[in-house]
Amino acid sequence: MIVATIDAEGTQYAFTDSGPIHGQDYKTLLMFHGTIFNRESFEPLVPSFNKQGIRVINVSRRGYGETFEHSASDIANLAEGRDEFLKVLARDVANLLIWVLDNLGPFEEHSLSMLSWSMGTSTTLSLLGQRDIVSPETYARIGRYLEKLVLHDSSLTAFGFDIPTFEGLYNPFLDRSFPTIQEYSDNINMYLSLYFDHPDLQSRQPSGVNFSRNGTRPTMARMTPEYIARVMESKAAATGADAGAVPYPPIQRMLREQANTALFNPDLVLPSVTIATIGCMHTSWFLLWAFIELERRHKEFIERGVKVRPITFVELTNANHFVHHDAPEDFVGCVAKVIKD
Repeated sequence: MIVATIDAEGTQYAFTDSGPIHGQDYKTLLMFHGTIFNRESFEPLVPSFNKQGIRVINVSRRGYGETFEHSASDIANLAEGRDEFLKVLARDVANLLIWVLDNLGPFEEHSLSMLSWSMGTSTTLSLLGQRDIVSPETYARIGRYLEKLVLHDSSLTAFGFDIPTFEGLYNPFLDRSFPTIQEYSDNINMYLSLYFDHPDLQSRQPSGVNFSRNGTRPTMARMTPEYIARVMESKAAATGADAGAVPYPPIQRMLREQANTALFNPDLVLPSVTIATIGCMHTSWFLLWAFIELERRHKEFIERGVKVRPITFVELTNANHFVHHDAPEDFVGCVAKVIKD
């Protein structure tokens, strides 16, 4: 594990690095985990990525592992939905990329990609959506090397999308029937790890999506206590320091504006950076509707003649939100293809 000091204020980020792949040209992938599940969730994937010619830098987000926690003012800004919280993330991502370029290279130009899972997408999108906190010189340097951003089963909230209110929709985040916070949290994690059969996804209509609580084969139920203890950290969520675990209405505006700036803006920063979003076709509606809505908006802007960031939409069949756990080779193969195409 490496603990890097990425700025003059002493901010530290922790990550693992699988190292250069000798004897071939290779790609480098920086991975950012989601809420509660830490970087250990991705560590078992590293050998498979290496076999695909992909070096992995597996990052602990703010408040996880040995990476610095958010300050009290950061947490207050998040609770109030102030952009300053996202600017901290944008500055961190930019500084981390510069540290990697300075200390772990040399790298071929256009050989770096980033991947974020679930609500971790609010962190990676900050680089593209908080343009006034990163200097033009830093953007220019990053732009020589960063090629793609892969969004893995991102949540509705990562883009600031509205929560649908369709009849029969079950929202585990609004289910207050549990007597303790722990049971409430366990229900959310169990729900998000279910497999859902959706009646007609190709229609891209609400009638084609299963919005109920009726899923099967929860991945969480098949994780050992030892594994759960290794991959789950609750401190950031419990202290209000992770956007994936704070009340949504206060933060929706800033996340929506960030996504719009990053994706649907005639004046894009890092315009050569493209997006690939992976939708897991048996995930819960909370993730799947984000995939559908992002696709719909992307098409709508293109039809209106608005300049947008290129986005590729990739459907991963037989996959739920934890496909990287349940079918790691399928997941690695999908990501490798996206990065190399």
